[in-house]
Amino acid sequence: MQNFTYESGYEGMMELLNNNPRIDAVFCTNDIVAIGAIDAAKKFGKKIPKDLWLIGYDDIPMAGWDCINLSTISQPMQEMVDYAVERLLDRISDPSLKPKNKVLPNQLIVRGTTF
Repeated sequence: MQNFTYESGYEGMMELLNNNPRIDAVFCTNDIVAIGAIDAAKKFGKKIPKDLWLIGYDDIPMAGWDCINLSTISQPMQEMVDYAVERLLDRISDPSLKPKNKVLPNQLIVRGTTF
């Protein structure tokens, strides 16, 4: 089971850099994991983004703080919630409805952890 925490990002980055210190880019499962990865990379003496690019996912408010300045992927959260509720209500009305996928656009937010 994946643990989407600061600690898992820190430990994961430590393991990555122990096994391959030349790694130059990491995409993290969420912004909290990425923040842990940043701290571990700095412990290894990596300069971000000069030595290592890091990207998170979710665009939490903390990602935009000047002290973190994390490049990330932003999701259309309200649109996702609206669609999920709409589909749930449709399936309650008609339980025979088949599952349906919908692709929503994401946005790359470039900040200080990438060029």
